[in-house]
Amino acid sequence: MAGPLAKRSDGAVSRRRSSAAGRGKSGSSYFYTDASSVLKLSPQAVIVAAISFIVFVFVLHIFGKLRS
Repeated sequence: MAGPLAKRSDGAVSRRRSSAAGRGKSGSSYFYTDASSVLKLSPQAVIVAAISFIVFVFVLHIFGKLRS
């Protein structure tokens, strides 16, 4: 059988999963396993840190404009 469609025994056509879907360690789930031993952060923590840094730089720019 070639292609992503497979014919079932009752005559209906269904889609087969690709081999990449069954690997288990693909996508964002890889970051939550024990394989990453350096620093474990949730996506929410990364977003909060990035937004905090942007706000901090913005405030520094405002203070820099006011002082000069």
